[in-house]
Amino acid sequence: DDANPAGNVHGGTTLKLMEEAGHIVATRHMSSSEAVKENGGNCLAALVRFEHMAFHEPSYVGEVSSCACEIIFTSRQSILVEVVVTAEEFSKGRTRVTNTGWLWYVPVAPDPDGIEKEWKPVQVLPMTIPDVGLGLKKYEKAKAIYEKRKSSLQNSDEDCDDEAGGGAGFDEFKNEYTMPPDGRTPAESEQFLCQMVLPGDCSGSKVALGGFIMKIMDNAAGCSA
Repeated sequence: DDANPAGNVHGGTTLKLMEEAGHIVATRHMSSSEAVKENGGNCLAALVRFEHMAFHEPSYVGEVSSCACEIIFTSRQSILVEVVVTAEEFSKGRTRVTNTGWLWYVPVAPDPDGIEKEWKPVQVLPMTIPDVGLGLKKYEKAKAIYEKRKSSLQNSDEDCDDEAGGGAGFDEFKNEYTMPPDGRTPAESEQFLCQMVLPGDCSGSKVALGGFIMKIMDNAAGCSA
């Protein structure tokens, strides 16, 4: 069920496609890095943040979605990938842009000195900076965004190294949603679960199947327990 009852592809499905495409491009960029070669090529690019994301038009069931990716900026530990999603009505020969976004990735590799298998950021292979044209404009815009964010984090005394770290502010945010050491009380364990009923969850008469309802009940009860 990649679409809602109106036939529009879910935004989450499109975001997943964009993340996977950007992951491939960023990981491929790192494949020629000396640091990665020394590690046996065992390096993966992990998504850490969306710089921006735009839904221009919906994609519909039966269309072919494709992603075009381009690395537009690199820093010491991060890679910024521009992803453009198109939807093709292949029976009519028409293609249109549906989504665009800038995604930050951080390449990580297993720590060879670690006792346990812990993945840590590795130094990024610098990109070739465009000399002229749209590529240069994108690079300069991305660099300005990066420098502004880095300066802002430094001024707030947060311990943030490039895009790889979340800083003290993020740690404080996480603590609000982390279970306390002594656990939660029964009242604090109350759980609400909302889920849209989709065509695949229904019988031929468009009535939600009992198994679907039981699955939701099971998931909510499991979270509370």
